[in-house]
Amino acid sequence: MFYANTDKLTHDQISDQRWSAFSDVAELYLKNANANEFISMGDHEKDKWGNYPGALSYYFMALNKIKSIMAAYQVGAALAYLEINDEAIKYLNIAYQNGLWQYYLMKEDDELSLIRKTNAYQTLLEKVKVRYQSHVTDAGKAKIFAPSDHPPKAGWPVVVWLSGYGTEGTDSQSLADAFTEVHAIFIGINGTEKLNDHSFRWSNNDTTSTNDAVIAALKQAETQYPVNKNKVVLMGFSQGALHTAHLLADHPNLYSGALIISAGGWQKNTAKIDSK
Repeated sequence: MFYANTDKLTHDQISDQRWSAFSDVAELYLKNANANEFISMGDHEKDKWGNYPGALSYYFMALNKIKSIMAAYQVGAALAYLEINDEAIKYLNIAYQNGLWQYYLMKEDDELSLIRKTNAYQTLLEKVKVRYQSHVTDAGKAKIFAPSDHPPKAGWPVVVWLSGYGTEGTDSQSLADAFTEVHAIFIGINGTEKLNDHSFRWSNNDTTSTNDAVIAALKQAETQYPVNKNKVVLMGFSQGALHTAHLLADHPNLYSGALIISAGGWQKNTAKIDSK
């Protein structure tokens, strides 16, 4: 939110500005908005205007609505950014009590950088990591779609889909329909790291877990359908495309080709490709 130099403003202008700053909170309250609407407005206030105190007003209203994981977490993160550290830890613990399991969110959140080395933060992060394990049973999992007609003698060709950052690879019905209509098995795979409900990514460090997930999915397909192992094609978008390129380069004998769409993302380290 933009704040002008009040020394140059009239009383009425200051009054209008202060009303503008709080009217959205009041409007949401009067229409009985749900917690997610308050959180969304808080995120907007913070991300667009850098107004963390203003964002806190939305997050506190959301937390007042329900025992929300994200409302408590966002309160804690905003307070940490504002260097109100004890209160930040308090609300992060409330987020944990409300069910916080989003390990990678807490581990990598820049807003928590000022408390990251504290014992309180590290202790809580380890507790969240343990809980994370019970929420990731669908990370790296595959959903297989097959044509409805009779397979060719050599088996079905296969398209393996690696979706982009923050998406759900198994939720790809339109792509599956397109490829099964042209007589190919379509396999959608979730990223191997879970960020939130229905939100996944591939590892930032290497492609080992991605390769393991693809191999497991292909083995699963082979137990259910006749598969042509000589016609397995990778297809990826964004971060999934980046991993697709590495898998094709690292395991050229496993795949007959790849479709790489808008490759992008940040990899800390991946195996170097031998150019010989």
